[in-house]
Amino acid sequence: MPGGGLAGELGGAEHLASMVTAYMLAETVVTPLVGKFGDMFGRRVVFQVSVLVFGIGSPLCGFRRQPRRAGGRFAASRVSAPVA
Repeated sequence: MPGGGLAGELGGAEHLASMVTAYMLAETVVTPLVGKFGDMFGRRVVFQVSVLVFGIGSPLCGFRRQPRRAGGRFAASRVSAPVA
């Protein structure tokens, strides 16, 4: 997760900390679920879904030019990265 440029866009280090926290929280919550889904549906299917989620989330991050105005959508697009 790029930090320096993101902190500048968000207006300071206090916002960077919240973004890193959101990223780590999403990663922590999703990791056991992905493992369970891999056991249930097969690793290949789970990998393909992960690539799809990442493929949708990454452009959303790129299209968010003004994170302050985008609000929750910007944060949701950033959090989708570790989900994939």
